Amino acid sequence: MTGRVIRVFMSKKYGFIKGEDGLEYFFHEDDFNGFFNDLDMDIKMGRTPKVNYESVPSEKGPRAAEISRVDAGV
Repeated sequence: MTGRVIRVFMSKKYGFIKGEDGLEYFFHEDDFNGFFNDLDMDIKMGRTPKVNYESVPSEKGPRAAEISRVDAGV
């Protein structure tokens, strides 16, 4: 699946991706393939990095896993 990172809470190490399907997917730092720390600056600069991810079910709703970056955002 493809979406954009829309919110990041760096101190708590989680955030949300808005999927192309219109749903929001929760993610944790551990779900990323190596670029989590770059997200803080991206969001502060108004960029919404495009990512690929797998949707996995969770008790609290959809969750993103195996997240990889597609581009640097817009």
